[in-house]
Amino acid sequence: MIRALGRVSTPVRLVMVGLLPDIRLSRLLVRLPARHAVAIAPFTTEVRPLYELLNLVLLPSRMEGLSQSLLEAMALGKPIVASAAGGNLDLITDGVNGRLVPPRDSAAWARVIEELLSNPAAAKRFGEAARYTAREEYTLERTVERTAQLYCSVLAGS
Repeated sequence: MIRALGRVSTPVRLVMVGLLPDIRLSRLLVRLPARHAVAIAPFTTEVRPLYELLNLVLLPSRMEGLSQSLLEAMALGKPIVASAAGGNLDLITDGVNGRLVPPRDSAAWARVIEELLSNPAAAKRFGEAARYTAREEYTLERTVERTAQLYCSVLAGS
């Protein structure tokens, strides 16, 4: 993400949550253009106030299950940019309720971030569609129903 940010011309304040600063990250941060600011916040269970501050939610993981943080952000109507990997592919339909970007492709990440920062209407549409997906497709009731169906199909030998 830091490498991608170096390619973004619009000034960005990036908040990285749950990381511990290390020497490798520090080396990347010192090369970041001065137009950007990065804050590193410790892990917290009180995430709602953090989401309220964000214009975009970025999830650049190379491997991901069904991300709770992604579902939380979607339920709050935040525009999502996520790696095209793992469970993100189940949650996000690229260009419909968010954007999917190849993992580790900093140029592609930069293009999509710039695109959404320069087009707030598109970002808002993605956020609204993400909210619908999270609140309609991933409710507790739907999740329990799907899980029970899966168990029944396995038990039936399908």
